Amino acid sequence: MALKGTLKDFSLMDIFQLLGSGKKTGTLHLVNTETTAEGTVCFYEGRVFFASSNWHREPLGQRLVAASRVTKEQLDAALAQQEREGGPSQGRKVGEILVANDVLAPKELQSFVQGQIHDSLFDLFRWQDGQVEFRVGEVPIEEDIGISVSVENVIMEASRRLESWEAIKKKIPSLDTVYAMSFAPAAKSMDVHLKPSEWKLLCWIDGETDINGILRAVHMDDFQACQIIYGLLGAGLIEKADESVEERLRKLDLKRLDDITTTTSQPVPPPPAFRAREEAAPDAGPPNGAAQFKRDHSVSVETLDRLIEVVEGL
Repeated sequence: MALKGTLKDFSLMDIFQLLGSGKKTGTLHLVNTETTAEGTVCFYEGRVFFASSNWHREPLGQRLVAASRVTKEQLDAALAQQEREGGPSQGRKVGEILVANDVLAPKELQSFVQGQIHDSLFDLFRWQDGQVEFRVGEVPIEEDIGISVSVENVIMEASRRLESWEAIKKKIPSLDTVYAMSFAPAAKSMDVHLKPSEWKLLCWIDGETDINGILRAVHMDDFQACQIIYGLLGAGLIEKADESVEERLRKLDLKRLDDITTTTSQPVPPPPAFRAREEAAPDAGPPNGAAQFKRDHSVSVETLDRLIEVVEGL
């Protein structure tokens, strides 16, 4: 079946439905004419077993290492074993070797591969224009590890993510946006429990690095990262950094100084010894007709520490 054209001629979902219902085997190549980005989707009897986009081009083993599912040493050992068995085309796949060596559980490998397929396809489903070509019978054997996803599942997951993406874009309109930690997190943020991937991203929110820079640093695609940022914004843990770090720190120091001023300006009660003496002899006159009262001007250790912190930051 010859299939060649543009995404303006027919949508990617229509193409998937056609290839799925026809149980076609081959590879769908996509090229974005605006950004020169490329994508590849491999089908076997109408099911998707591999997909790549500009975000997901690394081999499976490298993606597993980047996601901290296996160590580099474990991957190198599996690749060496694969070569001893005849290489990618004749021996077992890397994923199969990792499972056989008890490095990965079968369900963990399956879940990871399916997740990577959905991530790549979501990138492709957002393209507004591009060239498409389906090459019948073209199957990259090295990418086939025996795990596939139905076209129906692909379309349902892509539709769900596209709906979520529209909501995210209303709050995060651009990947050039810079965020910073909130100086005064909302009270509800105290109940937030972050996952490792969320902590990893949060560490890069510094008031200077935009989302594009964070994506490169944490090895996430834009959908996953923006999902996390969207949640952190809702929890009040981060905020848009409209000012420089220096200006934000200056305002924070001024706020701390105001807090200290407010605290130390409160009337200091008489010392306990004076109150005890006054209660013991309420009618007794002061010696020599003059009041002998000395107010205690001591500052608490906590207040002093806060004052030192502000002064050192000036």
